[in-house]
Amino acid sequence: MNARETSRLRIGIYADDLTGALDAAAPFAAAGMSTYVSVFGIVPDDDARTHRVLSLNVDTRHGDRFPVFDKAARAVQELRATGFRLLVNKIDSTLRGHAGMEARAGLSPEPSDPRDLGKKGVWSGPRLALIAPSFPAMGRIVSGGQVLVNDIPLPETEVGRDPLTPVNSSDIAELVELNTGIRPTVLSLNDVRADGRLHRRIAELSDRPPVLAVCDAESDEDMKLIAAAFVDAGGEVILSGSAGVTNALAEILSDESHGPPESASNTGDRTAPSLIVSGSQRSLTGYQLKLASDNRPVEWLQIDPVALLDEDLSRETRDNAVSTLVSAMEDGKHAAVSLFQVDVTGDVDVPTKLVRELGAICYRVARRTRPGAIVIIGGDTAQAALRAVGAAGIVMHGQPFPGIPAGTVDGGLLDGVRVVTKAGAFGDQEILIDVIDYLTCRRPEDESTNVQQ
Repeated sequence: MNARETSRLRIGIYADDLTGALDAAAPFAAAGMSTYVSVFGIVPDDDARTHRVLSLNVDTRHGDRFPVFDKAARAVQELRATGFRLLVNKIDSTLRGHAGMEARAGLSPEPSDPRDLGKKGVWSGPRLALIAPSFPAMGRIVSGGQVLVNDIPLPETEVGRDPLTPVNSSDIAELVELNTGIRPTVLSLNDVRADGRLHRRIAELSDRPPVLAVCDAESDEDMKLIAAAFVDAGGEVILSGSAGVTNALAEILSDESHGPPESASNTGDRTAPSLIVSGSQRSLTGYQLKLASDNRPVEWLQIDPVALLDEDLSRETRDNAVSTLVSAMEDGKHAAVSLFQVDVTGDVDVPTKLVRELGAICYRVARRTRPGAIVIIGGDTAQAALRAVGAAGIVMHGQPFPGIPAGTVDGGLLDGVRVVTKAGAFGDQEILIDVIDYLTCRRPEDESTNVQQ
């Protein structure tokens, strides 16, 4: 497929959570393509349809099996009906959620004539899903069909032991078969790297849809080879992977663009303090917040989750939190709120309730003051916070740091406010310092200066 043909192709993304929808979309915005992320699993309005890239949050990470399939299938149908031909299923690089389920949902056959209800007709949808969760820049690779995080088998890592969505195997084929009933084909590094071999394997496998295939990938170059084969398939293949593969895809398509959009750091009020909201239970997130509060003017409030969940204490706890955060911002400081770590193993309702409480706090803060930007850590937290303030979506500007998307809020109380999101496990220990400096356009020569107030 030549450059002129690919320039007409629009990219539709359906992601299992909101940070995934943002992470996957950000590289395209950074490459100069107009990009919109919907907070919900639908196209919110006609304006969103006009973008080259549209990313939907289908919110399936923690859902039951059958609703997951239905929600993903509906998202694919809507994207195809709206003219998005290249379909990407954004999944977690460490396979939290329902490995393979959303990809399989996108491979449902459709009648060749929509009026022929009840008739299968000719297979008119994508025929094959390539599952490629590697994100080499973040230390996540697939070797021999196994997921490794910094060379450690997935179940032995903190991510693999996630209290809400633990992953007890590194074997992708095993997990996918458990979720879908289909044993995927594993494409080796030789299949990926040998000249022309990946294209031939895709053609062979596509003869018997629906087919799921797992791709080994250990480097950024491997990801580019997979992405290129996906583009050449011209809509016959769904690409299921992490931001590692959308980075590669955006790089391949970047020659068509006309330069990046205006940076989110150069829009809006750069002097107004930011609101930082974290629902992540990662120990890394705690280190990042601690360094930010020690080295920048950040008022960091940690809330006892037990108090938020207690019927007698929750209202007072919320009110005190809102007052503390608003006062900090009115005093010119950035305001950060997070939760003390709590063991939620075995109780799936607790994390959901906690992020909703954080969303409620975000809503009440937004009613009283307008932050210069909002930084949200954790996919569930991002969804809860943005929905609480009535946002329909985010117009993307790019990713100032790997895996850290940025844009502006579309709709609701924070319409037009800059937003940066981050998965809890992403970034080095100083990433929140870097984000604050990015949002305030802090000069590099000032970075060694402690400006804590």
